[in-house]
Amino acid sequence: RMPNQDEENHPVQLTRPYAIALAVLAIGVVLLGTAFAPWFSWSNAAALNLF
Repeated sequence: RMPNQDEENHPVQLTRPYAIALAVLAIGVVLLGTAFAPWFSWSNAAALNLF
């Protein structure tokens, strides 16, 4: 934060390409998490059998 910066009156500008990229990355993270969820549950079940 800069010393004389007023965030309430002058928020950080988010341009359209950055907003689109942020949305695409967020959706990608959710989709990857959904795709890899079964493998995490399988590995968790396998690890529980070791102890």
